[in-house]
Amino acid sequence: MRRFVPVLLVHGLYVTLFLFARSKVYRAKIGSVLAGHGSDDTVVRHLLFLLSGKVSNFGVVLPSMSNDYLAALFSSSCQGLFCQRLGIEVDHKAIIRQQRQQQSMPPRSKNHPATSHFEVEDVVRLSQPDLFGRIAFIAYGSFVDSKGKRTNAVLKFVRREAVRQAEGEAYGALHWKEVPHVPKLLLSGHADEWDSGVLECLVVADAGRSLRDCVIDDRVDARRNPKLLRQVSTAVTRCLWDASQAGIHHRDISIGNICVDEDGTVYVIDWGCARVEPKTLQDYRDYLMGEFPGNPSLASLPAAKKVAGEEKKHDPFTGTPYFLSIRVLLRREYRSVVDDIESLLYVLIYFVAKDRDAFKNAPLCRKGLTEEEQALKKAAAFMNIGKFHTWTGLDDLEKSCLRFLRKLARRLFIHKVKGTSIMNQLLNDAKTDPRVSYDLAHWLIDSPKKATSSDSGDGPRQPQAPATVDN
Repeated sequence: MRRFVPVLLVHGLYVTLFLFARSKVYRAKIGSVLAGHGSDDTVVRHLLFLLSGKVSNFGVVLPSMSNDYLAALFSSSCQGLFCQRLGIEVDHKAIIRQQRQQQSMPPRSKNHPATSHFEVEDVVRLSQPDLFGRIAFIAYGSFVDSKGKRTNAVLKFVRREAVRQAEGEAYGALHWKEVPHVPKLLLSGHADEWDSGVLECLVVADAGRSLRDCVIDDRVDARRNPKLLRQVSTAVTRCLWDASQAGIHHRDISIGNICVDEDGTVYVIDWGCARVEPKTLQDYRDYLMGEFPGNPSLASLPAAKKVAGEEKKHDPFTGTPYFLSIRVLLRREYRSVVDDIESLLYVLIYFVAKDRDAFKNAPLCRKGLTEEEQALKKAAAFMNIGKFHTWTGLDDLEKSCLRFLRKLARRLFIHKVKGTSIMNQLLNDAKTDPRVSYDLAHWLIDSPKKATSSDSGDGPRQPQAPATVDN
């Protein structure tokens, strides 16, 4: 075992781990470093610790190297640099390449571009250290750009299959299409590659506290706050609707993927399960090629149609079990933005439920049932719309909050489209979703106050163009 200085370099779409030891520099696999100690997560936490600290502790390492190979890596297209002059012990099996550097490290030359870096302050979540899970780890900290501007941010390493949608690309496409209520992507890239998967790295601006955190800490009394309920529903629906119109579909709306920052701004996070339609994905890549001409990392990505096709296969299976829509539980091939809005209803119910254990044991998401049985139980519960608040633990909910949830449930399940009940069509029609034929999303976006004012006038509006996942 040797003592190294770890440096994570983002170049193009690639993230590379360099290990410096005296006069030598080694290139290593991040996945091997993180997963090389079995069930012991000490290495992961140690690596994060070494990447943390005061700004004065951060050293500019790569610009000082005279080695041509490193100088070529550290070019104007370099997006970010994480480094600190501390040490870490790494098993030699993780080393994949050795590069020689000068022993002396002169001050940074004016010829080298300024760099940005990330300072880790705390580990937010750590999954299995062998990286078998989709998420390797998430850490909270600060991103400092090349001009010294500091942004609270989240560092995330994600293990995924090579042909699945990159979360960084989903975030990039969302910003390119100017979709609101999405945290800013600060940098992203691929760290390691396996025969069956890729380790992806991305940094996004901190979006505040998730609704799950608010529930755990009980700092927000959503049961007495109809304004917050409307605010969350309006912002999330606007985000989902605009994203779907741009050809990007979240597919995993849950209590942990909706955040509210200190200013009250609502964000939809965790686009790691998103599907980007092939035209949108290819157009975004063409845009990047124009911004970074000749970038080999872009050319090496799997074809947009192949990625989108693989994600399409997962449409009937993607999402968080407690919040899956009826159609997804029934594994319908046809999936639309309305399925995510239905998931939003379940999130809001959970958010304001007095007894959340009762929520988990309700027909909404009872364990021990098959997905089809859950769908049928859920459908039966919502058909009795006048009493649905009883089995969800909402008996003493503030009246306007309860009224709003009931109206949303009616629009999702009870109204008739072309003379037929929506619920009957949901259960019997495997190819279409009647709810995309009227502007449910616009009702949530444009009239949040009216939606909580009374129980009248909540029939479907004029038909709108459907927003579906099918191409």
